[in-house]
Amino acid sequence: MTDRQIEILEASVKLAAKNGVRAMTIKNIASEIGLTEAALYRHFQSKREILLGIIQLFSLSSQNDFKAISMKNPSALSELKKLILRRIEQFEHFPEIAYIMLSLDIFMQDEELRVSAAESIHKHKEFILSLILKGQEKNEIRSDSEPKELFRIVLGSFRLLLTQWFLNKYQFSLKDEFESLWKTLETVLKNNSL
Repeated sequence: MTDRQIEILEASVKLAAKNGVRAMTIKNIASEIGLTEAALYRHFQSKREILLGIIQLFSLSSQNDFKAISMKNPSALSELKKLILRRIEQFEHFPEIAYIMLSLDIFMQDEELRVSAAESIHKHKEFILSLILKGQEKNEIRSDSEPKELFRIVLGSFRLLLTQWFLNKYQFSLKDEFESLWKTLETVLKNNSL
């Protein structure tokens, strides 16, 4: 992905977060970054391609996070927390992306967009499940619950926090609120039988 394409994708996300997805037209995006429509079409042929690019950009970012974490820490809980904190840093740096990530209806209108978004979510799920399984194998994470249910508890809690942050127009520290939430999540996840 080129720097210009990333610039277009980021401008698209900001435009959608500010004015809604309907405002994310080729004309408005081009105007937002000072390009002609023809110049923008050299990078993306349609709004649909831009939405696919946003998913791809998010997926690439996720893959980088997975590699950075990639089981280096002996503690699965520490790795899980680190993964979410990396996401939080990205959201705090570029808060508008929260709008796109929370607006799944954007992706439901087109089968390729839906499949691409589902694949991205599935990769997150698989990585987090691998952390949970690692923690269960090491008796660090409770094994009396299914890994997929623990995954839903963690991601569901984080997603709700992200939604609250977005709806409050980023008026509180996402990181601070997550640190507080993590104490509860850690209590729920930890194997207390040791």
